[in-house]
Formats: sequence, structure tokens, C-alpha cells
Amino acid sequence: MGFRINDPVGRNLVFSNDIAKHEQSRIKNYIDEDTFALFHDVSVVPNAVHSYLNDMVDYYKDVIDLSKIY
Repeated sequence: MGFRINDPVGRNLVFSNDIAKHEQSRIKNYIDEDTFALFHDVSVVPNAVHSYLNDMVDYYKDVIDLSKIY
């Protein structure tokens, strides 16, 4: 799954864990307009343990600026 950390002024950052099927993880539900960073485990080649980089970008591009993904 993952988790979200909120700071005292209302901003948050989101961390994923080792998820190959990020679509099923519901991490997207933790991202909002106050999210300043998403740390997501990815792979540059497809594998069974991590999300593939291109799939992850396509999945999150409508909810967070891509420059905030690490």
C-alpha cells in the first residue's frame, strides 16, 4: 500500500511501497492539491515487483504534477 505524511501547515507527501499493480493500490486516493511530493518505487524495465516507469507516469499524470514524483 503506502502512506501519507501531513505537516503542520496542511501539506503532505505520499510514499508507495513495492507494488507492481499500482492501479490496485489506491495510492491515488491519498494525493490531493496539498501533496508536494510522491515517492514511488518504480522500475525502468517491466518486472513483477515494481511498477513500470511509463505505466506509473500515465497513471498519476492527472492527479499530480510529474515534477513532484520521485
